[in-house]
Amino acid sequence: MRKRYLKTHFAVDVKTGRVVSMDVTSEKVGDGRRLRRLVGDAEGRVRVRRVLADGAYDSRANLTSSRGRG
Repeated sequence: MRKRYLKTHFAVDVKTGRVVSMDVTSEKVGDGRRLRRLVGDAEGRVRVRRVLADGAYDSRANLTSSRGRG
């Protein structure tokens, strides 16, 4: 039997260190597909001026939706 994993995705306010959004997915969900949801959820709690993410979140759609934030 193959082990299965869950992945957690976090949006963090870099000034305060506070988690402002979180999502849990199966290992089969690509990281990049979660960025817009994380940012959207975070906007309900803080003003999002800039989005910083590692390469796993790189996609044309994420770049376009994040453009203009700083």
